[in-house]
Amino acid sequence: MAWVKFVREGIEIEVNAGMSVLEAEIRAGLRPDAPCGGLGKCGKCLVKINGEVVKACQVRIGEGETCVVETLDRAGNEKILTDGFNREVVFEPGLRMAQVELEKAKTGEKRSDWQRLLDTLAETDGEVELGQMEVDLKLAGELYGMRRDSDEWYVIYSRRRILEMRKEAGRRCLAAFDIGTTTIAGYLLDGADGRTLAVESRMNPQVQYGADVIMRANYALEHGTEALSMCVRKAVNEMLGSLAEDAGIRREDVFQVCVVGNTCMHHLFLGISPASLVHAPYTPAVSERLVLNAGDYGLAVQARAELIMLSDIAGYVGADTCGCLLAIRQDQQEEISLMIDIGTNGEMVL
Repeated sequence: MAWVKFVREGIEIEVNAGMSVLEAEIRAGLRPDAPCGGLGKCGKCLVKINGEVVKACQVRIGEGETCVVETLDRAGNEKILTDGFNREVVFEPGLRMAQVELEKAKTGEKRSDWQRLLDTLAETDGEVELGQMEVDLKLAGELYGMRRDSDEWYVIYSRRRILEMRKEAGRRCLAAFDIGTTTIAGYLLDGADGRTLAVESRMNPQVQYGADVIMRANYALEHGTEALSMCVRKAVNEMLGSLAEDAGIRREDVFQVCVVGNTCMHHLFLGISPASLVHAPYTPAVSERLVLNAGDYGLAVQARAELIMLSDIAGYVGADTCGCLLAIRQDQQEEISLMIDIGTNGEMVL
């Protein structure tokens, strides 16, 4: 074992002998700049050791050594585009709310508490499809006690599940994230009227493992996906906290989180190996639209909140392009049009 002391940050950590200073920086949570993924080519991971400026990725820490590292100043003043112009659309979110009365079971009643709740909800909202609603065993077990507490309840639900039942209407919000190779942009929306409540952006912390998707995919193949997945999930979770604070809401008021990104970012966020993306014929492991439990992916929002991952289109045309198409709706235009997404990776749709 060995020790690394980061003077500027006041951090000292224990590491395995033979680890590079760059890897130690990542372990210490410093998020170093390493576009080449630690190959020693870009010269961006410079630090000062014993008065000498060196590449952090090329310095290995010896057994029993205490390496004193001085990180260098980095600008940190990146500007990320998060606004633009919008088109007017009919606001019809997948998140809905209705006020229902919990009916008492009648003598000889065959329906369960859960079925009576769904039937009442369907009578209130004619668009509810009972066959698509998942059974929530925990909530079903609480309905009898809830009815004794109060007859009137507000139900917040999506097309596939009941997310919460509460006595007061309260707030219900939606969050959307575009996970780019270089940057992440996040938006918080009011679930009642679609207003943008807050906007947040930051650099994608995965850049410390390489600047582009190929480097990150190779890193994942060599070391596994955990480091890449956990750091981007942590960033999104931190952004959710900032968005909620800026909007003056609780994290628990966020009921749906929608995420887009290129296919590699999509796979790494979910912890899926990108092996199929880096070998011919370069196909995604999964391309279908997914509705998952947000809490399972480290997002501290409402307990039953949904994580919606839009569809990927191909190995190198991802859900971010799907999001662009939904935003501009080229299919509804009579003339031929070209959409161009110029980012770290670029896509075009004619």
